[in-house]
Amino acid sequence: MKIAHITNHFYPCIGGIETFILDLCKELQKNKISCKVICLDKCANSKQKLGNYSKLGDPEITRIPFLDLKYYKIAPAVLNHIKDSDILHVHGIGFFSDFLLLTKFLHKKPIIVQSHGGIFHTKNLGFLKMIYFNLIERFLLSFAEMVILDSIQDYAFFSKILPKNKLTHIENAISLDDFSNLPSKKEKNSFLFVGRISKNKRVDLLIQAFCFLLKSMPDAKLYIIGNDFDYCLQKCKELVQKNNLQKNILFVGELPRNKLLEYYSKSEYIVSASSYEGFGISIVEGLASGCIPLLNNIPQFNEFVKDLGKEFIIDFENSEKAAKQISEISKSSNKNMAEKCQKIAKKYSWENKIDEFKNIYAKLLI
Repeated sequence: MKIAHITNHFYPCIGGIETFILDLCKELQKNKISCKVICLDKCANSKQKLGNYSKLGDPEITRIPFLDLKYYKIAPAVLNHIKDSDILHVHGIGFFSDFLLLTKFLHKKPIIVQSHGGIFHTKNLGFLKMIYFNLIERFLLSFAEMVILDSIQDYAFFSKILPKNKLTHIENAISLDDFSNLPSKKEKNSFLFVGRISKNKRVDLLIQAFCFLLKSMPDAKLYIIGNDFDYCLQKCKELVQKNNLQKNILFVGELPRNKLLEYYSKSEYIVSASSYEGFGISIVEGLASGCIPLLNNIPQFNEFVKDLGKEFIIDFENSEKAAKQISEISKSSNKNMAEKCQKIAKKYSWENKIDEFKNIYAKLLI
């Protein structure tokens, strides 16, 4: 069996979807299922063209040119690279899912589409998105064999346009091996954000909450790790400078995996003020590292902390209130909290998730 994973961006591009696909391919290889990845030949917001072909152990990677229409990346050459694949697993909603579903009568390959947050991360182009989703996607996704939803938010959205027998909810997974031997010593009052610096991540709200938090916790540090995705980075840096927070809020940028693990290891808290998440894989990685979660009030984040308590859901829309909530948590006894967080992360291990993907693939080839 050979699976073609088709996605906008992949290694060496860095992100939650990229990490998820790489780990999925590694787990499938352990189960004697071969993979290839087909992706665009540039990372998001980058002008650097990547090589057409490379091999990262398993999977092999094929990168193809595209016409960049900002919100839609047109790359019809994908058809030239799927002939040797048994199943097409398309990650994300966009050109690749639309085009491959529309041309299914030509290539005749079974198609799985995985949502990864769909298209409603922000309210930008909201009216056009609703037309696209309710008309075009309703029609095209009916040709998919299966649509995998990463979160309960996605499931709620897609169940409005597709019958339930087309949908399955499989949460993302992480490789716990990466976190098994991390040093356990945490920096006191250290906070970590990991993710793209995009509009839906609301890094600005984290910064505003920190303005108030530093009044009661002057030694606090916030590490912001990730690339500028929606051209939000400059505004966030200006907000930090305006409030003279340069010593307390540090923009680290993108990091290779080994360096990122160092920050997970030393940070006491993992934080996110996101207004929408397809899943939130960096939060699970933080939990696996023993970081205490401080998360905005959205459905997926509530799912992460349901075994810890509602007090770890923070009202980041109200910066002063958020700071008070965080300060109270820092003063309370967090004994054995690292172990509790790591226990939650184990629910999202590949050991518990890979069979769900294998079963879907197997059913499509019966």
